[in-house]
Amino acid sequence: MKRSALRRRSRRRGSDSAANSGREVWKTPRKGFCAVCGRYGWLVRHHVLYQQHVRREGGDVWALSNAMDLGRDCNCHAAHHSGFKRIPVDVIPSAAMDFMVRLLGDDRAQLFVERYYRT
Repeated sequence: MKRSALRRRSRRRGSDSAANSGREVWKTPRKGFCAVCGRYGWLVRHHVLYQQHVRREGGDVWALSNAMDLGRDCNCHAAHHSGFKRIPVDVIPSAAMDFMVRLLGDDRAQLFVERYYRT
């Protein structure tokens, strides 16, 4: 069934140049070590506080202080998001924890970490 024009939603999320430049920096390919398993190779940045939560709280989705480098080929990122093997709390960067506390507050940040990360 085809969606009517009234119900169709645009996929563009604004044209703010600052937001786009942050996204470009976030998505820039680079090599290094995975923060979870230590394997060397291409990295992806993981949102420690998930994008939907940052967006809902009015934060900067592309803030590098909320980033964590995970290996693209070692499957750590996919395993975390599927719930198969969660990322341990002790490898989360302190800047990301500070970002989470600033955006959510102490209590809600602690609940988020307990729910989505391995303690």
